[in-house]
Amino acid sequence: MDPIAHPVPETDLLIDDPAPWSLRGVVLASAIWNVVAAVLWFISLIGIPLGILNLVLCAFEIRYLVRSATMTRIQAAEAARTLSSWEIGALLYTLGPFTCLLGIILRVLANKELARG
Repeated sequence: MDPIAHPVPETDLLIDDPAPWSLRGVVLASAIWNVVAAVLWFISLIGIPLGILNLVLCAFEIRYLVRSATMTRIQAAEAARTLSSWEIGALLYTLGPFTCLLGIILRVLANKELARG
């Protein structure tokens, strides 16, 4: 291909760049919120199963945060996209609109990172 007819956009991104802090920050905010939501669900005794789901989701988010330090940018974005699906699905079970909102934000940021290459 002719580089003049088909210019390649210049970028400073590398495939093995670490996970971006935008993804880590949203996952951290969601983990903190899931702990708060679990405590709120545990206050009412009938909400204990819902609180357990929030704690399980929080455990997976903390695991993502720990593992993201060794992941590449692409791996972190793919893992964040998978995690966002679970956060969005949590709306159906725990009636947690804030968890779902953070999941949607995480999905958008992960897709943006994957589109960057």
